[in-house]
Amino acid sequence: HYRSGRFSSEAQCIQVWLCFLGTGWQYNEIIALASNAEEAIKQGYPDAHVILRPGFIYGPRMVGSMGPVPLQLVGGPLNFISTQLGPVSSLIQSLPFVGTEAKSMVPVHAVAKAMAHTLGEPAKGVILSAEDIRKFSPLPPQN
Repeated sequence: HYRSGRFSSEAQCIQVWLCFLGTGWQYNEIIALASNAEEAIKQGYPDAHVILRPGFIYGPRMVGSMGPVPLQLVGGPLNFISTQLGPVSSLIQSLPFVGTEAKSMVPVHAVAKAMAHTLGEPAKGVILSAEDIRKFSPLPPQN
C-alpha cells in the first residue's frame, strides 16, 4: 500500500511502514513485543517489577566512531514546546500520532533518576509513563 499511495488512514500508513532504528521491524511488531514483555514481567514478578514507558529519550548518544550525537538539541526544545506552553502544547498534543510522540519525550537523566528512585523504594509493581518519568527532570512540571 505504501508504494501505491493507498492508505485507509494516516495511522495505517505509520503503523505499516514505520521502522524501528533501521531494523526493518514494523511498528505494530514492536508494540506487540513490548506488550508481551511487560505481561511476562508482571506475571513473573507481580509485586516486584518496574516498567518504564518513555517515548523518545534524548540526551547525548554515542554512535560508533562518530562520537556523541547531541539529541538534546532537538529533544529538549521539542519537549518544552509540547509540554510546557499551555495552549500551544495542548494543540500539539491533540495532533494525531505527532501529539502522542511529542508529549512522550523525556531526557535521559530523568529516565536514570526515575529508575534509581523507583528501585530504592520497597518492592511493588510500578509502571512509569513518560509523564511520570518527566517529574524527575529539572523542568517545571507540565500543566
